Amino acid sequence: MQLEQASGRTHYVALTQVGYDLARNEEALRQAFPRNASEDEHAHTAVVPDVVSELMTSVEQALRAHGWTSALDELARGDARYGEGKWADAVGGY
Repeated sequence: MQLEQASGRTHYVALTQVGYDLARNEEALRQAFPRNASEDEHAHTAVVPDVVSELMTSVEQALRAHGWTSALDELARGDARYGEGKWADAVGGY
């Protein structure tokens, strides 16, 4: 888009060829100008790890607060198996 100021508060706006190409490509248009947060990949990319980290910390804190040490041990065993690449063993009890 080209924007030129005329006089005072008057502006001239012209759509360029790149703008026409963007208007014809729905996916590219939504990436360039997302209409909501779910379409904006960059808006929530940084949020996801924070939310997951908070959730995991909250679960462990809740287990400790209730004194459920066996559940904490079970989670630790599952995490260890997952870290070793043994996916089925990590969730085998469920």
